[in-house]
Amino acid sequence: MVEYWTIRDYWTQAVKSEVIIDMLISDFVGEMLAAQLAMEQGKENPKNVALLAKEFPIKKPGEKRKTKDGREYLSNDKVDYLIAADKELYLVELKTTANSYSDEQLDNMEDVRKGGISAFWEFFFKVMASKTEKGKGAIDSKKYINTLFHIEKEAGLPIDDSIKSFKDYSDSIDQRMLSKVQTILFKQYDKIGIAYICPEKLKGTLSKKDILFLNLSEFIAPEGAAREKFDALLSEDKKGEWRLVAGILSQCFGTSTLPALQYRNKNAH
Repeated sequence: MVEYWTIRDYWTQAVKSEVIIDMLISDFVGEMLAAQLAMEQGKENPKNVALLAKEFPIKKPGEKRKTKDGREYLSNDKVDYLIAADKELYLVELKTTANSYSDEQLDNMEDVRKGGISAFWEFFFKVMASKTEKGKGAIDSKKYINTLFHIEKEAGLPIDDSIKSFKDYSDSIDQRMLSKVQTILFKQYDKIGIAYICPEKLKGTLSKKDILFLNLSEFIAPEGAAREKFDALLSEDKKGEWRLVAGILSQCFGTSTLPALQYRNKNAH
């Protein structure tokens, strides 16, 4: 059922394909990035790669507006994935078609990269503070606290041993704790990179701007350098899961029999 509706929705008008692909690949984007870095840099695979967050807020450049009470207007864009690779943070965008690419979005990401690690985290904590001041029970507040909880956990930061769950974390968070986490994150990483998971058509554009390019089709293909590096990073369980995901993606991308014909035949029996 999941496979059927995933493929059918992908081939349905007005359904956002990037949401569907994101659902399928989120558990694997860290290994994809690690494999690509190893191929691009000619080095061993990065040892500490983790998906820290999704839909991560980054500052829009040139924002000078103020709120009604005179505070900084925290206008922001969201990047699809924030991935750590050793001492570097990667802002990663997923694009399923070349048409969804925007120079303005990339320029914004490049401004964030130039601004450095401190400014990057400072802005996140400002946004988070603006949400949590409404109270921990507010839905936006809970979402940002949850994001920070997973960043700490995936980055391997020293969370208090008494914290066993998100509820424990949410109940214990305060300004002192936030300041401590912020200080640790400033030291944990030393630079920012940019990567795109996107169609081959964008490779020429991105290669001119010091951007890491990941072609999803190369990870779906049963053979090739990217798939070989990628497979080497997966556990046996995840290899099995990826074979299933790759089968669905190949139908989404039209590289195998069209799904409508497959399922018509299947339902005929």
